[in-house]
Amino acid sequence: GQLYIADTGNALVRKISVAGDAGILAGDASARGHVDGTGATARFSSPRGLATDGMGTLYLTDAYTHTVRKITAQGAVTTLAGAPGVRGSADGTGAQATFNQPIGVTVNASGEVYVADSYNHVIRKITAQGVVTTLAGLAGVSGYANGSGHDARFNQPQGLAADSSGGVYVADTGNSVIRKISAAGSVTTVAGTPGVAGRRDG
Repeated sequence: GQLYIADTGNALVRKISVAGDAGILAGDASARGHVDGTGATARFSSPRGLATDGMGTLYLTDAYTHTVRKITAQGAVTTLAGAPGVRGSADGTGAQATFNQPIGVTVNASGEVYVADSYNHVIRKITAQGVVTTLAGLAGVSGYANGSGHDARFNQPQGLAADSSGGVYVADTGNSVIRKISAAGSVTTVAGTPGVAGRRDG
């Protein structure tokens, strides 16, 4: 029942209890950077997306260090994937993989983590062992196209959510649409008109 918040401006991860008591889970508002550690010894640069696996583990995108972090219920922070401070689009394990301002993150019931690698215009997948692959989109190429895998195109995707059947929903921010990626990697458009911003229901 606790609420967790990526407090971007303060470079903190906060928690609020069911009773409304707010506290700091990890980070130090007086110091930014990239440091793994527990509680106030950990450092973040620009924490953005947060997701929980339902068993007490949090996953966090640290956009400006281009990394994906893992946080235990006790506030112990480790780097799951990405090379701190290094932009890129390489697939690989742990620090061999690179991101470019990852923002959205979600985790499914199987423990697979999905990341909206916003400035690479792709959706990445991370296994529990930290193996990163590109699920959909072509790194460095923005656009709009439905299709499978690298044939799909996104434009600065941000928000992500996983469903119970292995699908992932994407807020494709630059295209002003909501997309769905099936478990097989096929991308379709759920709602919105590509490139047309607005607020109309329908």
